[in-house]
Amino acid sequence: MTIWHYKGELVQREGVIATYRFFPDHVMAPAISGLFRIDLESFTAEIVEPANAEARGLVSTDERCVSALAHKIRKTVQASEDATVVYFIA
Repeated sequence: MTIWHYKGELVQREGVIATYRFFPDHVMAPAISGLFRIDLESFTAEIVEPANAEARGLVSTDERCVSALAHKIRKTVQASEDATVVYFIA
């Protein structure tokens, strides 16, 4: 069984655009990270600095990680909760 341990940390926010550092496996590979931006109104996300997770030996891909974190950020923001650090574990 594979367990995903994704983490996103808010780096900066300018209006409705937030930049997060993402960790495709913050438990087993905490030094591997990238950056993505997310629009906090439409919740569309784009990777601006890839972590290259799969090429670095991780099971996850950057796209899968960012998609899961964007979903978690959307749920957190819509619940009016703090989205400074988000985790997605599945």
